Amino acid sequence: MTFGQALRCFTARTQAVGRAADNLYDGGMNTFLKKSLRWRKRIVVNLAPFFIEKVGHLYATRHFPWTLADLHAMTPNSLGQLTAMHLDKLSFTLLTHHETHDFIHTLVGYNNTPTGEIRLQAFMFGNGGGSLFGRILFIPVALFLPEMWPKFKIDIRAGLNARLMTPERMTSLAPLDIEDARHYLNIVPI
Repeated sequence: MTFGQALRCFTARTQAVGRAADNLYDGGMNTFLKKSLRWRKRIVVNLAPFFIEKVGHLYATRHFPWTLADLHAMTPNSLGQLTAMHLDKLSFTLLTHHETHDFIHTLVGYNNTPTGEIRLQAFMFGNGGGSLFGRILFIPVALFLPEMWPKFKIDIRAGLNARLMTPERMTSLAPLDIEDARHYLNIVPI
C-alpha cells in the first residue's frame, strides 16, 4: 500500500468513523472533546492497517503450506475449512505472511472490525504468541482506547489461559476439527 492509497483509505473511512464517534460519544460532551475522540478513532482505525502492511511482514510467518483452495478441501468443520469459509464470507483472501492470523480469528471468535482486531491483539499479547509488531502495536492503541480496558483485561486473561499459539502450531492444527483444536489450545470462544 502506497502512502497515496493509505491517504485515500483514510479519507474514505473518515466520514464513517466520525459518525460512529458522534453516535458513541453523544451525551453532553463539549465539541472539543468530541472532535478529539473522533480524531483518535480515525488515527487508530486508519493508520494501524498501513503500519501492519509496511512493517508487519518482517515478523510474520515465513512458510504456509496451503492455498485457500487447499483449506476449502479440508474435512468439514475443520479449522482450515471454517477459516476459508470465513474469508470467503468477507471477500478476503489469505494475506501473505499473516495466514495463521485468520485461523486465530476463527478459533477465538473475534470479528474483523478494528475493534475485533485490537481485541485479538490483546488476546495474543496475553498469549505471548503473535508477531513482535502486533505486541508493539497493541500497547499504544490500547492506551488510546480506555473505554476498552475492561474487555482487554478479559482478552489478555483468555490469552494467558490458552496454550501458546505459534504459527507452526496453528498451521499443524488446520486439518483438525475446530472443537478439537480449541480443546487442545484451551480456548473458549467469545
